[in-house]
Amino acid sequence: MHPSTAIVFGECGFVPTPDVDALPAASYMRQNILDVIRGVAKRVMGTSTNHIVHTE
Repeated sequence: MHPSTAIVFGECGFVPTPDVDALPAASYMRQNILDVIRGVAKRVMGTSTNHIVHTE
C-alpha cells in the first residue's frame, strides 16, 4: 500500500483513475484506497491541529 499512500499524499488526495484501476492487479480493493485516504486525512488534520494550538 505504500505506493498508493505516496500517490494520495503527493496528489493532495486525488488518485488518478489508472492508479485506482491497477489496485485489483495488486490484490487490493477500492476499499483499500479509501482506507489510505482516511489515514492521510487523519494525519493531516492531527498535524494541522497540533500546529494551530501549539500542542507540540
